[in-house]
Amino acid sequence: MKILIVAAVLVAVCYAQPPPPPVRPVIPETFDSGVEVTYHEQETRSGRGYIARNQAKNEGVEDLYAVVEGKNESRIRLERYDMGEEYYIRGSGTDEHCEMRKTNGTTLPPYWGWVKDAHYYGQRKVREETLEVWEYDHGPGVRFEVLVNAENVNVPRYLNSELGSDRREITFQKFDAIAPQEALFVVPKVCGELL
Repeated sequence: MKILIVAAVLVAVCYAQPPPPPVRPVIPETFDSGVEVTYHEQETRSGRGYIARNQAKNEGVEDLYAVVEGKNESRIRLERYDMGEEYYIRGSGTDEHCEMRKTNGTTLPPYWGWVKDAHYYGQRKVREETLEVWEYDHGPGVRFEVLVNAENVNVPRYLNSELGSDRREITFQKFDAIAPQEALFVVPKVCGELL
């Protein structure tokens, strides 16, 4: 009889334990991906573009655009830590302008470095797909979350970020963990007069 009671208690304890969290994503820092983006700033804007990073060469670029009043408004952030420069290009056509800043160091900061400190937040259904949510909260107004499929946790599906009052939602259309083409990191002509 004691054996049955002990067995019943062990079975109850096993079923009472919460399931372990899913495997933490380890997303490659060198990648090339087409994306869709939605900005929630003073108003909501949607667009497309790409994000590419070559961690070994200390190069990164986000080339995104949103449609504003019927025109494509470009938002490019080119990180050339190998040259000690960052370029921010905004606008389009004759309204396009470039701002250059010196980098803080010579090593490109990791894009996904925060994931190692993220907490598992559960599951969320997005467009008929159930995804695992990993969230990093760095205090008031700074929050990131990545959504991944449990079958391929190292490939991001969505990235949501909140910096102050600005929010941005990125959908990764095709995430390739490959070294991007060097042409993606060429400093645009509009920044030529800054060199």
